[in-house]
Amino acid sequence: DLARHYANAYVSLDPTARNSSDTRLVALLLDRARDADSEAARLIDTASVHTLFEAVLDGSLALWPDSGETAVRLIRRMGEPQRADGGNAAWVLDSLMWPQYLAATLAFRGHLREAYEADERLLLDASASRWSAFLDPFLDLSLLGVIPDSIARSTFGRSFEAGASWGDDFTPRHLQGLPWWLAHRDSTSLERLAARAAKKSQEPNPPVITLRARLLGATASAFLALVRGDSVTALQKLQAIPDTLCMAANCFYLNFTLAKLLTARGEYRRAEVVLERWRWDAAGTPTFVLAMLERGRIAERLEEREKAIESYGFVADAWHRADPELEPYVIEAREGLRRLTRNR
Repeated sequence: DLARHYANAYVSLDPTARNSSDTRLVALLLDRARDADSEAARLIDTASVHTLFEAVLDGSLALWPDSGETAVRLIRRMGEPQRADGGNAAWVLDSLMWPQYLAATLAFRGHLREAYEADERLLLDASASRWSAFLDPFLDLSLLGVIPDSIARSTFGRSFEAGASWGDDFTPRHLQGLPWWLAHRDSTSLERLAARAAKKSQEPNPPVITLRARLLGATASAFLALVRGDSVTALQKLQAIPDTLCMAANCFYLNFTLAKLLTARGEYRRAEVVLERWRWDAAGTPTFVLAMLERGRIAERLEEREKAIESYGFVADAWHRADPELEPYVIEAREGLRRLTRNR
């Protein structure tokens, strides 16, 4: 209701503003009234690619866990051949970019296999597009078992090749393997990456590459300690990583690991602080939903009932029609909701 209030106020101030049509569409989609549904449907039918794109991404519908999966529906409709551009948005419908957006949106809602099928070309060949690292669901789909282990292992193993790129604006896919190696308890790969990153950080490189090497090396060292069963050292190493290094690469996974380690030690308040700060770095991904589940667990232990209900409810809503391998998480969230709302 609050979002709708501000959206309508924005449109009323300047109905001809660049974002007025997509803001109006978001307001209509958030309105429960039947006439709003009809008006939204008419607007969707005639909207440009630009309007739909802005509504989903800038309008944050991509993060809305609604039962109608509105973001998925709008991304699909963006690809209709008769749809007008409306704002130099032709690049969105590039043969590689549009499947990338669709795959990311599907993966967030738990449709993992559909996401893989939608973006298979780019998932199997990152070199097909210079923007392959943007909204790339490869790591999440690998962690959740949709991308075969053999492909994930080969992809992340390219980081050890001589001359392997350390990226520029985006972290290359082959350098994103640390969480996967941790999940597979691959101490050899973690050790190799730590050594390679240490060497890279001492070479003359652009500042972003040096920062990225330092971040990945420190994270690999912490994950290696965890794989070897030394959670105390892993915790110390993760806590020692400066936030400034996160300018060079996504720090969500290392902080998600840190939050879970703190939870395991019963340090729920500290875990909550870490998770609240860093979960948004995974926004729009399946791992964000898992972070919300962890948020619910922590809030329940801290007896923060409303936060726990909100978090469990998000998981249950976001994945209410998800693939079977995600069902255990949904069951846990629903059981949490039942516990907390039984005597509400």
